[in-house]
Parts: sequence; structure tokens; C-alpha cells
Amino acid sequence: MAELMGICGADSRTTQRIVDRMRRHVAPTAPPVVDTWCADGLGLLSFRHAAVNPRPQPVANADASLLLAMDGEVFPAEPDAPDAGAAYVLRLYEQHGEAAFRKLTGSFSVAVYRPADGRLMLVTDPFFSRPVYHCRMGQALVFSSRFNALVACGALDGGRLDMTAVMQLFTFQHCQYRSTLYREARAMLPASVLTFEHGRVTTRKYWRLSYEPDPGDEGEFAERLADGIRRSVAARTRGDARLGVLLSGGLDARTLVAASSAPMRAYTVADYANREVRIARRVARAKGWPHVFLPRPDGHHLRTMDEAIELAGGMGRFDNAHFLNQLKRPARQCDAFFVEELMDALFKGVYWQQRKPVRGLRVPWPGHRRHSWRGIEEQILRIDCKSTYPSAPWRLFREPWRSRWREIMYATIREQLADADASNPYDAVAHVGGLVSLGRVAAFMNVTCLRPYAEYRSLCLDSALLDLATRMPVKYRMGGRVFVQALKLLDPRLWAIPYANTGMRVDAPEAIAWVARLALELPVQVRKRLGLMPRTHTNESWPDRGELLRTPGFREVLDDTVSDPACLPADVFDRHRLLRLIREHVTGHRRHVRALLSLITFGRWFREYGPSNL
Repeated sequence: MAELMGICGADSRTTQRIVDRMRRHVAPTAPPVVDTWCADGLGLLSFRHAAVNPRPQPVANADASLLLAMDGEVFPAEPDAPDAGAAYVLRLYEQHGEAAFRKLTGSFSVAVYRPADGRLMLVTDPFFSRPVYHCRMGQALVFSSRFNALVACGALDGGRLDMTAVMQLFTFQHCQYRSTLYREARAMLPASVLTFEHGRVTTRKYWRLSYEPDPGDEGEFAERLADGIRRSVAARTRGDARLGVLLSGGLDARTLVAASSAPMRAYTVADYANREVRIARRVARAKGWPHVFLPRPDGHHLRTMDEAIELAGGMGRFDNAHFLNQLKRPARQCDAFFVEELMDALFKGVYWQQRKPVRGLRVPWPGHRRHSWRGIEEQILRIDCKSTYPSAPWRLFREPWRSRWREIMYATIREQLADADASNPYDAVAHVGGLVSLGRVAAFMNVTCLRPYAEYRSLCLDSALLDLATRMPVKYRMGGRVFVQALKLLDPRLWAIPYANTGMRVDAPEAIAWVARLALELPVQVRKRLGLMPRTHTNESWPDRGELLRTPGFREVLDDTVSDPACLPADVFDRHRLLRLIREHVTGHRRHVRALLSLITFGRWFREYGPSNL
């Protein structure tokens, strides 16, 4: 993943100053190669990985009337395309104008500049997988793929805290849609074009999601999905780049493995050689790929906390940085890593799944949650995997924010729903859950962690697969029915390997799989109570975050965050309520994992980057 940032419309002295400040701020945690352009009213920084993006940026057309820089990669449908980088996108734009962006498939953000009149265009992909943040600085526009760079360069001096974004972070675990922690800065939307010309900013969408189910039976859709996955993987594995995959014992990356004919190296990150690691090793061995287990060192999340908060700009929980600093050595062997984060939203219906609390775990419950258009905002708020309802997030704030919490959250959801034509409430829930803005969901921190080391790829960031998802009837996505059939079509051997979460085949009936999952968890809980394994360990790739917060190091961080007025503005947060949550959690009376992790994330970010004006 590259970094793309700059300033347009300022005088040469201001341009140079902003570019220099951004470069100094980002360089320690950015890709190794940096291109700088300061001329014709534009200051531009492009950090890139030379093995995947070898050509300096920006690139120019034949008469130098257009300049283009790109963060990310696109994958042409034509196998013999001579170039799939920024030069290819520039040629396509010269031929088709803004319609060219709908023809691109991949993970990208693009800056197009016309020196003759100082016109700048910023473009995002349909998934917002490469975030772009922007703000005005006088008559100039400053933009960056790293939010804190806007703060560090001085573009947001005198800015104000955005309480909508703060409440989103504590409710959904990440800031959503356009919001950032400063009122004066916005995030671009998916599939959008921002134009800056003569001091004016305009934005528009070049494409919108529309859910229109096609006719066809379950088997037909399984074949269409399997074929679409094959095409996506083939396009992303062409070329000479050395490839790796972050492989768990689940199904998303396994689908990539099943469809790939290119050699890769498989890596699994976990606290110890647990069931997740063992299943991942079986998947890699079935394919004949080398598998490397990367044990996460003790205290990983405590040591990487501030770097993770820096990378995400305080707008996503730090504890999702499972890969941070784990891929330095693997990056010497791989130029790009596949990380699959989108299958849940596209084809598996996880946002429709019922979950119940069982001994502190949110386990799948037989059957599916029923959704209706009536009260859809409240239904989305209560989705188990995203909401902090057990901690009553509205009670974390002082008035007037406490009383306005539900109103503001409903408005957030309505804004996202308005961005797509959802034909039923299930599609609406999935849209807000993950499709609307992938680059802003909490789990995307895993991808952000790759930024300094190697390029990021995903088979799911494919326009054809997105189109297929919007045309697949809801009943076929329930429980991942078609998805599991497609995996069997791709590779029956990998389909037959047990699913790490249940220890059973992936087509096991839902109720039986649920019981199996509980049965597998019971010995782990017993061993923890007997002191035979650390209480923070799990059989998954990530630790038990609740127990992590009870360790001495994090208890000190929580106490420091709440007691330091520089971390939490006194007129925003209810300090007594926060102290109560910490006490209840630390003593084991209740679990407030999401609220406390958001508390640490925001507090430490605010102490370093927060505005003085509220």
C-alpha cells in the first residue's frame, strides 16, 4: 500500500512547507520509496513499494497536459495489457474521461492534475479501500491517505472536534462514512470524484450500488461465484511479484488458495500454535505451499498501541493491529500479501446472523436475525459484532451529547443507506455493515498494518464480484450457502478440511456447528481456569481482548487515560461512568471490551493530535 498526499492551490512557499512536514511525519512508517513533485501549483508526495510500483510518480501524458498519481493497483481485464499502473489509468482517462474509473477494478485512489488551469481531481474506488482525507487551508486544498498527516502539517490548526465522529467511534468502533475527528476535515466517499478548481470543491459519485437480484437457482449462482473468483485471482496473480497470503483457519483466504494456480507463501499470525494455526497449515500443505507460523510476542498490543493509533488516525480501534511489525521479515520474501476482509459482507450474510453471549463470547446462534424496514436504524445499531450496547454508549457522554446520541447515530445510518438502492432490509444491513466503506471498518486495521512493508491485495476488491453480490438473492447468501458451494467447486480437498471455528466440515448444519463450537471452547476455558494456559490466549488468530484489558499493563493505560485531562475533554465525557466501566470490567463483573478499547484509542490520539477547540 502506498501513501498519497499533497496540497493544491497554494503559493510555492506554502506548498513546499506542507509537503516537507507531511514527508517528515509519515516517513518513519511509510513504504521505502518516495516521489516528490512541487510545481505548477501542486505539491505531491507518493510513497510506494518499488517491487510492485516501480515507476516514479506522477506520470504525465505525451504533451504533459495531465499528471496522474495512484495509491494502489488496478488489474486490467486484458491479460496482455502492457502496464497496469498509473500510466494505464492515465491512458484510460484520456480515452474515456471520468467513465474510465468505472472500468477500473482493483484497490486504488487516484489524483489527476491539469497544470494549465490548476484543476485537481481525487478519485476513490467503489470500496473506499484506499482512504483519502481532505480539508481546506485558506484557498488551498490539502489531502492525504494518512489522516494524522493533515494535523501534523498544520492544515487543521484552529480546528474543532467532530462529536459525531467521536460518538461513531464509541458506538461502531470506527468513524463512519464522511466523518473524521475534525469538523474541518472529511473523508471521501466510495466511488466518488472530488474536483478542486479555482478555489472551489465539488464532489460527485461516478457509480452507485444497486441491489437487483437476478433469476437463477442456487447451483447456478455457485458456478457464477466460483468463476468470478477464478477470474479475480488470475488477474491479481499475473506478473512477477512474489506473493504471500495471510491465512487463517477460516474460509475467506482459503477461497483464494483454492482458486490460485500461482505459487504463494502462507503465513498465520497467532499467540501460539493453536487450532487456527493447525488448520491453516493443513490448507497450505494441501496446496503444496510453504507455511510459516508467526507467533505474536507477549505484550504485542501494548507495545504497538501508539503506532496502530497513528496509522489509523485514531479513527479505528488499535487492537485490530494483529499484523503490525509481524511482517517485516516475510516482506523480504514477498512483494504483496493477500488479506481477505470482505467475503462476510459480500457473500456470507454474517450481518444477518444471530449471536448470543455465552461465557463472555458472542457465539453464532441457530437461525438468522429477522430484519424489516420498520425501525431499520435501531436494528443496525444492535448488530452484535459492531454495537457497544452492553455498555450503553450514550451514557459515556455528558449532556447535550448523551441526549442527542440516538438522533446522531440514526442520521449516520440514514446517510449511508441513502448511498445505495437496497431492495430489502437484509441488503441494507449488509451495506452499512461492510460494503459502504471497507477502508473504515475496524477489521481493516489488519490491512493498514501492511502499509510500511508490502503491497496489499484482495480477490474481493473486484468490480465483477461486487456486481454479482448485488445480484444474488438474499436467501442464497444466508449462512454462506452459495459461498460454501463455490468453495467446493473450486477445490473439494480444501472444502473438506474442517473449519477452525467449529472443527467440522464447512457444510455442517448450523445448529450442529454451533454446538461443536461451544464444545471446542469448553476445554480452553477449563485450561484457563486451571492456570494451564494464559487467559488472553484463544484458539483464533486474535487474543481474548477482555482478558487483555485486565492485564497490569493495560490497567495502567486505562487509569492513565481517564485521569489525564489531556486525553479526555471533561465537558465531553462522563468520567464517573468511565471509571465505573473500568472497575466492572477489571473485577470481572461485566465485559466492556469495545467501550474500553475505544476509550484508549481516542484518549491517546486526542492527547497527541486533538484540537484545542471543542
